[in-house]
Amino acid sequence: MKILGYLKNGDIDIFIGGERLIVPDVSSNRHRRMITEWEAAGNTIPPYVPPAPAVAEVKAEANRRITYAYPLWRQINIIRDGGDGLADMSAFIDGLRAKSNKIEAMKPIPPDFRDDKYW
Repeated sequence: MKILGYLKNGDIDIFIGGERLIVPDVSSNRHRRMITEWEAAGNTIPPYVPPAPAVAEVKAEANRRITYAYPLWRQINIIRDGGDGLADMSAFIDGLRAKSNKIEAMKPIPPDFRDDKYW
């Protein structure tokens, strides 16, 4: 038996008999009882580690920030009117896109990438 660790929902991910199983963390489950014996022998179930955020999540955050500052209706009006408003909006969007690109290039992407300190 190989214990891979806890899952986000509290179940336990294991390999046993050549098969991968998801074991509920309840004492009435026979596989959970086997894991309990394994723990009693001094072993520890690895904690859940969330996956690194995906590039798509960073892009979505950039989009959220752009549309918060410049909702689509406002973008359309600024484009129609042109002038300084267009230059200001373009500079804002270009700045956010540059920050997004920087975050996307991080390996791994930090779990707290939505924090203002990155933007």
